[in-house]
Amino acid sequence: DGRAREFEAYLGQRIEERPDDREARLALARALAARGATDEALAQLRAVAETDPDDPKALMESGRILLAEGRDGEANKIFAELLDVLDRRPFRRREVLE
Repeated sequence: DGRAREFEAYLGQRIEERPDDREARLALARALAARGATDEALAQLRAVAETDPDDPKALMESGRILLAEGRDGEANKIFAELLDVLDRRPFRRREVLE
């Protein structure tokens, strides 16, 4: 879809301008995953994790993408990591719900 590609291009430009733009990377990861570009989506989420390894949204999205791809073992590891983060940092629980 042309509009989806335009949105991806916009987000890519935003990330080029501000590489630490967490929300743009999360949105781009979701858009890429929606069209089946799993590896690219996971790369965006890894970039978020480089800045904040405990980012619950990045962990949740990574787990969802892996699960949708049938990569259950990898997804389970990510979800276990997410649960650990939320146990250690309960103040971040609301981020998963946003």
